Amino acid sequence: MEIEYAYSVYENIFYTGVGMLRFYLWLIPLAFVYSFYKHRASLLKLFGAVFTVSTLFYWEYDSLEEKFGTITYEESGVTLFQKSGQQVSLNPKQIERFWSISIGRSGGWSCYLLVKAEGRDYESFIVHKRDHLCEDDAILLNRFYGKG
Repeated sequence: MEIEYAYSVYENIFYTGVGMLRFYLWLIPLAFVYSFYKHRASLLKLFGAVFTVSTLFYWEYDSLEEKFGTITYEESGVTLFQKSGQQVSLNPKQIERFWSISIGRSGGWSCYLLVKAEGRDYESFIVHKRDHLCEDDAILLNRFYGKG
C-alpha cells in the first residue's frame, strides 16, 4: 500500500522554525542590493548579493532533496521515495518507530511523518493538516509493524 505526501513550496519553505530563519536570511542579499543602488555602487556588494542568494538556494534545494514524498509499505518492509529520486528500503527490524510531528501553535496546522530507523531518521514533506493527517499515518504504520 502507498501513502503520498503532496509537495507544497509554501508548507516546506516558509514554516516556522528553521524555515523562518531561512526566510529572514533573504534580507541579507536585499540589503546588499539596496546598498548597491542607494549608496556607492561597488562590485563587492553585488558579488555579496549573488553569493548569498546562491548559497540560500543551495541550502533550500539540498534540504528538500532528503525528504520523501511517497512511502509504500508491505509485510517485507517500507520503501521511501525521496525527492532526489533515490529509493530507501527499510525492513521492519531496521524501523524503530513512526512519528507524527506537528508544526505550529496549539496542535499545529502542518505536520510531517518521521520514520525513526537504525542510525538515521527520514522525514516526509510537510503537509497541511487540512489536507492530510500525519498522525493517522503514524498510528496505522506503527500498528501494521507492531511498533511502540
